[in-house]
Amino acid sequence: MMTRTAAVAAAFILANSAQADTVVGSFDMLLNGGTWGIVDTLGIELGLVTNVIDPWNPANRILIASQPVLTASDVGSIWTSDPATMAQVLVNLQDSDDTDAFGVFGTAGDPGEPNLYFTGTLESDFGLVGLDREDIASLTDYMRVTMISLSFNTPGDDPNGDGNWTNFESTFRFEFVSVPTPATIAPIAASGLLVFRRRRRV
Repeated sequence: MMTRTAAVAAAFILANSAQADTVVGSFDMLLNGGTWGIVDTLGIELGLVTNVIDPWNPANRILIASQPVLTASDVGSIWTSDPATMAQVLVNLQDSDDTDAFGVFGTAGDPGEPNLYFTGTLESDFGLVGLDREDIASLTDYMRVTMISLSFNTPGDDPNGDGNWTNFESTFRFEFVSVPTPATIAPIAASGLLVFRRRRRV
C-alpha cells in the first residue's frame, strides 16, 4: 500500500512539474529620478510603447498594468498581461519596425503637477539584455512584471538647496512566460501512471 501511494504521488509530481510555466527570457529595468516635495509614493504604467519616438502619446501605449499609487510596502507586487493585451504585444513584436520598447512610466511629486519619467528597452536591443527576439515572439504566452525594489531618499541631491526634494529608485523585472500545452503534459503524466501500474503487479 505504501508503494502504491508513493507511486501515485510521483505521478502527480511529474504531471504538475510538467505544467509549470517557463520563463523564456527576462530583463530588469531601473526607473529613477527626483521630484520637488517630500514624497513616498510612485505612480507607474507598465507595457509596450509602439513608437518610442513619442512615448508620451497614450495612443502609442499597450498597457500591462497601471498603478497610480505605490509605496515601499508594495515591493514584490506582480502584474500579468491579459490575453487581449498580450495579443497586441505579440503583433507589434513580429512586425517589421524596431521602434517598439518595453517601458515603465513613472509619476511622482505634486499630484496637480507631477514630474513624469520614462525608461524603456527597445526590441532592437533585446540582444543586449540576453533575449532572442524571435523566441520571445513565438514562445511567449503572457508577460509577468514584478516590482523588485522601491526606495525614496529625502532630500536626496537637493538641487534647490532647500530640503524640499525627494529622489526615488525602483527596479522592475519583465518576464516573458510560456505555458505548456496539453500535448506536452500528457506523455509525462502517462509515464507516471505507468510507474503506478508496474508497481501494482509486483
